[in-house]
Amino acid sequence: MKTLILITGDLATGKTTLAKELSNYLSYPYIYKDKIKELLCDRIGFKNRCENKTISFATFDVINFIAEQLLSSSTNLIIESNFRQNELDELFKLTTKYNYSLLTIVLSADIDTLYKRYENRLLNENRHIAHQNFNSYPEFKEYVISARERTYYGKVIKIDANDFSLFSPDFYQNIKELLTK
Repeated sequence: MKTLILITGDLATGKTTLAKELSNYLSYPYIYKDKIKELLCDRIGFKNRCENKTISFATFDVINFIAEQLLSSSTNLIIESNFRQNELDELFKLTTKYNYSLLTIVLSADIDTLYKRYENRLLNENRHIAHQNFNSYPEFKEYVISARERTYYGKVIKIDANDFSLFSPDFYQNIKELLTK
């Protein structure tokens, strides 16, 4: 059966890494929000948080367009992002329209752990300016808590991403087996 896999959840949980690895394991193409947003920010630029959010909304428009093109051609696909509710709703509509099976993988972790990872990315990983959204721990925490209030579609797997050792070869094999059921 044709399959769309959404990988979503908290910031700094390893969503992109999981998408890349799962893409390699399953031989599915993947789309990830961060790179598209970085390209748009580099080309267009932004002056403040409001403009950054506008680019984020445009990024999803691009993702949704590409997703529809691929789904209309019966391509299995992985999309990774910290989706907003309306974005999840739009992608679910596409799975219905093109008769796809939907698997949603939701990653979460302790907020203190996430914030440490977020800070580490900013300080040590030369994180793109497009992703430097929070000036304080309370602001970060408020965002994470509000982002957890989503309705997910399809088969939903929730993963505790406090420890990345979960992402072993067995994990990918289990996902593959789940897709064949």
